[in-house]
Amino acid sequence: MVDQIITVIQQFGYGYFFLLIIIGANFTPIPDPLFIMLAGNHATLSTFHPLIAFLLTYSAMMLSLYVKFLFARWFRKQTIKALSQSRFQKKRYEIENLITSYGSFGIMLSFFLPGMRHVMPLFLGTTKMPHLNYITTTFSFGLVWTFAFFLWGFKVDDAASFETISQFTILFIAISVGSLAYKKRKMRSKE
Repeated sequence: MVDQIITVIQQFGYGYFFLLIIIGANFTPIPDPLFIMLAGNHATLSTFHPLIAFLLTYSAMMLSLYVKFLFARWFRKQTIKALSQSRFQKKRYEIENLITSYGSFGIMLSFFLPGMRHVMPLFLGTTKMPHLNYITTTFSFGLVWTFAFFLWGFKVDDAASFETISQFTILFIAISVGSLAYKKRKMRSKE
């Protein structure tokens, strides 16, 4: 199993780190820290230089968040309408409270709250926050946050840990896909 994973990673080269985060952060319900730790763990392979792997991981994470911010600015009315839906209402109020109570520090706190890291850029984009403020706040703290998880994954560098982290991620993906399919089937049966 480990040999197959390593072969796939080596075929993608450094692009693997970028794609892992872009796909993982945007198209799976798996927490981003797990993907960042996985990237850090896979950066221990002798084929990769850890600094380049980290920079690609960080770039992908920040690009993902910045695209959400831009989307919300360009499609403000649609984003506000989407954030007004009942499933986002609670997160929206939490974000408003974070920003009101803590200002820019509230943006940093959003990195630690489940799901907030992805809703915060949408909310900030609808408030027409200046690009420079968003970039300096999010990217600076995002650097520290990403580095911490990447380093954590990097420190777990023996073969058994590599296999465990890889298998855990694959298992988590399978469970997530299964639960999403079940929810969709359940929703269709109600209609």
